[in-house]
Amino acid sequence: MTTDNTQVIGSPKFVESCGAILFDLADSKQVKVCLIQIRASGTWHFAKGRRNQGESRTDAAIREVTEETGFRCRLLPLTMPTRATPPDSHPDLKDKAHVYSNLTEPIMCHIRALKRGQGTKIIWWYVAVREEDGDQGKLPGEANWRPKFMSCLKALDMLAFESDRALLRKAMELLEATVSVELPPISERNKNVGGVLVPITGATMSKSAAKRAVKRAKRDLLKANGTAQGGRHNSEEAATQDGTNDATEPGGRDQETKIVMRTNKRQKRNHRKGNFQDAPSMGPPDSRQ
Repeated sequence: MTTDNTQVIGSPKFVESCGAILFDLADSKQVKVCLIQIRASGTWHFAKGRRNQGESRTDAAIREVTEETGFRCRLLPLTMPTRATPPDSHPDLKDKAHVYSNLTEPIMCHIRALKRGQGTKIIWWYVAVREEDGDQGKLPGEANWRPKFMSCLKALDMLAFESDRALLRKAMELLEATVSVELPPISERNKNVGGVLVPITGATMSKSAAKRAVKRAKRDLLKANGTAQGGRHNSEEAATQDGTNDATEPGGRDQETKIVMRTNKRQKRNHRKGNFQDAPSMGPPDSRQ
């Protein structure tokens, strides 16, 4: 008896979307990346959108980024691993990833279950670079989005979803392998929201556990920076060195703790609905279609 692991999705039940991580490489020592803010919610994302009939994925990615940000751009040929075969490859070439140069292939694919059983969204991601606007000037963009170029570390902090942060980290890795640029070290890229790593998993945490997790994360961060010598006391001293504690709001509750509590509530809701994909580490669900 044979086992078939194939999932069949008819054309009415899937939609393709294409986007790109848009870099500004005008200064190789100050590389910037473009995010778009949804004006209605205030959350930050990468530009993407649905592919048109008969349109190639690469053309769709460029069109959507240009339309949503207003910045002219082109795909950046990368040195990257891919399982796509060269046009002159041997028919028996083993199906595994090989590294090639000068490729404009997708660097990542997101597969998302849409709300209310509306089907599946497949999102293809590329790397693009900004082109000079010249005499034509910047394009207007779209009214629903606010585009902004910022440092890569700032973008990692601003992005609403961990899946988007993983996407940016991969794009930075491939950018370094392709062109001569100076990017933040890997240790800096792997820090989470606000520079504090708070464990977010499918399991929920009580309020007291959340507070302990935040304290441990802060203490570990201080130790990693070489400033923590006395554990909890040094953490408190660092937080209150100017006589105030910026992390604490009126009422005595840490802002990070409130983030964890909000995330726990959202995860409980997602688990009840059976929605486990693209769970955010903070911020509301991605409402774009």
